[in-house]
Amino acid sequence: MYEVNLYVSSISMVFVCMNLTILMTNKAFAHQYKILIALNFADAIILIGIFLEGFTRRANFSHIIETGKALVVSSSDCIEIWTVVQVYGDFAMPLIELTMGVERFAAVMFPSFYRSTFHQTSITFIVLSFVAAGIATIIPAAVSLIWPTPNVRYLCGRKAAFGTPFGVADYAFNVTVITMALTLNVATCIRAMTIRQSIGTMRKIKCYTVIAVVSTVLISIPNLFSIIHATWFTMPDALMTPAPILACVNCSLQFFINFSMNEEYRSRFLKLATVGRYKPSSVATVQGTKSSSTHPAHTNGVVLY
Repeated sequence: MYEVNLYVSSISMVFVCMNLTILMTNKAFAHQYKILIALNFADAIILIGIFLEGFTRRANFSHIIETGKALVVSSSDCIEIWTVVQVYGDFAMPLIELTMGVERFAAVMFPSFYRSTFHQTSITFIVLSFVAAGIATIIPAAVSLIWPTPNVRYLCGRKAAFGTPFGVADYAFNVTVITMALTLNVATCIRAMTIRQSIGTMRKIKCYTVIAVVSTVLISIPNLFSIIHATWFTMPDALMTPAPILACVNCSLQFFINFSMNEEYRSRFLKLATVGRYKPSSVATVQGTKSSSTHPAHTNGVVLY
């Protein structure tokens, strides 16, 4: 199965890199979708962790087959690059998705505050998310290195490297924060449909909401199974084994979400893919420009972005 994870994570990384290329090589996109860019970096970290896990465990299994003996390891031995990268991604990705939800919620519910404060400081929240994920990873790693637990499972997962209580807390954090992000995005989407919004605003809200739904299904639910598996009773392998592949699918699906729901993104991708030969529909462009210019989003007299 780890061989499959290697290939799936590699393919998924291609889509994440395509996403980043489209978003970052256009100045307007880079400014408008900086939180989405941050999410893609967090996804790339997750994919690197899954790839390194597959590579390392494949080597471990080869060693066991050759020697006929399982490795005897402590928790400090399991603090490897891939376990640290995976845990960092476990914290970074949900925090960025929460930032996305808070940003859209503030833009629609509190437009004056958003324009005066949040819009200018959103990059600060992104940086704080990555810093917080780093702190949440470094502290337990240091504890495991200084006070190692002997004779842990030789495959060296999160629970073996950092301890079962931390592993459960990791999964619980993931489930809780992604659920909060989903709640904020759904509430924002429902509210936005009752007031007049610009095309760009609604496009971003719908895109963020779908991303939150997909992450809930593909990340939060498998992590909920992991919590049950670690605390209450053993879950079937059929529910536990596909978790890394589902995480890879979650990362790669963002490209398809953007492509299908964002006309500007789609035009940008097709233009890059055809080396500038693709020309977007003039009718769609005129309509989009006209709608944005003649129907700006207002709430209590404040234009939304």
